[in-house]
Amino acid sequence: MAIVPWKQVGEDVTLAGKFGKKLIVKQFLNPKSGKIQDYVQFAQRDWSVCLAITSDGQVLVVSEFKQGRNAVDDELPAGTAEFGESPEEVMRRELRDETGYVPELMVYLGFGWISTRSSPTRFHCFLATGCKKVGPAKLDENEDIETRLVSLEQWLEMVMNGSISEPSAVTTTIRALSHLGLKIAR
Repeated sequence: MAIVPWKQVGEDVTLAGKFGKKLIVKQFLNPKSGKIQDYVQFAQRDWSVCLAITSDGQVLVVSEFKQGRNAVDDELPAGTAEFGESPEEVMRRELRDETGYVPELMVYLGFGWISTRSSPTRFHCFLATGCKKVGPAKLDENEDIETRLVSLEQWLEMVMNGSISEPSAVTTTIRALSHLGLKIAR
């Protein structure tokens, strides 16, 4: 039995929106029951995230207060697209702005969804290697970011023990492993 895609009916209804983010209601026709069902979704512009490794093999880790968790989190450099920017342009700009580093090589690792049922938003994963410090970070008014370097081994341990919990950082790290000649041991 093949699964039939649900058809969206009607127009999106925006419940709230600010800072490029929207809470919307979409209606879909359930082909199995024939009923129209509401789904609340969170939408924002796509973003890019990268596992950035310096020329001497250190991972750039950024720490920032995250309002959704109400805590300071360690994660990877990332940022939201401005209008008309490609995912790689976003990542190069954000890496430079958040950390002061630029990469020698940037490898695209594909994209993921922040929540396949409740958001149309994607994150684009990159591996940036040969990163070199070219100047100070240029943070936005609402950013308070601290950058530090950790060994790749330490970063992988942080991902595997759960101290790195941001899904796009975990996904990007796992996708980068084969490009680094590494694999997850079973």
